[in-house]
Amino acid sequence: MGNPAEETFCHPDAQLDAKRRAAVKPWLFVNLRTGHPSREGDSGFTPVRRSALFERDWNPKLPFPRMPDGDVYAPQAGFSGGFPVARDPKTGKAWLIHAYGMVGSGRDDAPNTGGGTELFVVIGQAPRDLDRNDTLLGRVVQGMDLLSTLTRGPAPMGFYEDPALRTPILRVRVAADVPLAERTQLEVLGTDTPLFGKLIESRRNRREPWFHRPAGRIDVCNIPIPVRKITAASNS
Repeated sequence: MGNPAEETFCHPDAQLDAKRRAAVKPWLFVNLRTGHPSREGDSGFTPVRRSALFERDWNPKLPFPRMPDGDVYAPQAGFSGGFPVARDPKTGKAWLIHAYGMVGSGRDDAPNTGGGTELFVVIGQAPRDLDRNDTLLGRVVQGMDLLSTLTRGPAPMGFYEDPALRTPILRVRVAADVPLAERTQLEVLGTDTPLFGKLIESRRNRREPWFHRPAGRIDVCNIPIPVRKITAASNS
């Protein structure tokens, strides 16, 4: 989802450290050739290798509302264009963050070994040690409740030994190729708006009746980006 723009953090080439994913399992892996969770290389074809994009040059024209409480993994963290982003002013580099719902694809040990045919979605606690170790290409804006409740596989790295447990993807379409009348119409709260700034502050200091001691700080991965379906009422 989202409008194509000259500046974007999305990238079609995605990578994932194979050794790390054996130790950390907040992932859903899907092989796009078979529609099933799958190990890279077991699908009977030779994947096309793509160049890695772990970070990029920062464009100062891009909006970047910074988190007020700092970040453990990066000199600065915040949001840009609806994505959680980290950056280093000294090097002039920026990169996407492995927050809940972020999407990337698998690779082998070498950086440029990802074919973009094995996607993953972060469905657990954010594994920030993977930042700048693979190429993230987007995030899920609808349906995380369905992905996060899929049965975890008991085999090594969380794959399924029993084919009956698999939930195949029957069809994948690019939104721009879908007729306008068939598209899911969604609105995403702009991360460079005053309202989003108020959301961050409300999450830093929770005032609901259950909370008796507001934290007074928050991590970038604990900020949900609100999404809603467009209805006649929302357009009025």
